[in-house]
Amino acid sequence: MHYHCEVWLSEAVGKALTELSARPQLDDLLANVLNRYSEETNNGDAFYDWYQVGGRNTGTHDGYHPWEDPVNMEVCDLCGGTGTRTDAVAAQNDMSNVRGCNGCHGDGVKVKYSSAPHKEDVIPLKDARKDLSCYTLILIQNEYDEPTIYHMENWTGKDFVKSDKFTGDNIKDFLAGEGISDGYLVTLDYHN
Repeated sequence: MHYHCEVWLSEAVGKALTELSARPQLDDLLANVLNRYSEETNNGDAFYDWYQVGGRNTGTHDGYHPWEDPVNMEVCDLCGGTGTRTDAVAAQNDMSNVRGCNGCHGDGVKVKYSSAPHKEDVIPLKDARKDLSCYTLILIQNEYDEPTIYHMENWTGKDFVKSDKFTGDNIKDFLAGEGISDGYLVTLDYHN
């Protein structure tokens, strides 16, 4: 399943990582901190099997819709851009409910697997919407210390149990309750 995560970066760590040109450094920081966390605390058993900045949650901070941006579109590989599938799958299935192609719904173009980086996937905490919520919140003070990770639900080995401390609602208020009023938020899409 895919989950929405927000990563809080301290002012000292996040300030240099807000520009799109710094995305490789941000990716390196996240990989180093999160991979080290999973190795040291969970014997390498991380709560994710992959993640990416933005991903399915791109635009959460500002209402941007990556599937409406031409930069994120490509020729449909299932129909070759014609809008109609002619392969064995199409021969065995009724494609009328998807307007001829289940990849592009007859348009000949589809959304790319990975959308282009979006600047607003990294924002100052002060600019976050009051109602911003997420499933997982990760706090990174610096690149050396272990991150603090909150999930709305925790796995007991048998069931998911709602967290008593973190509901996922209103991240700004939650962080304020933790004594945090500055820094940056990074939107992540992670899979587990």
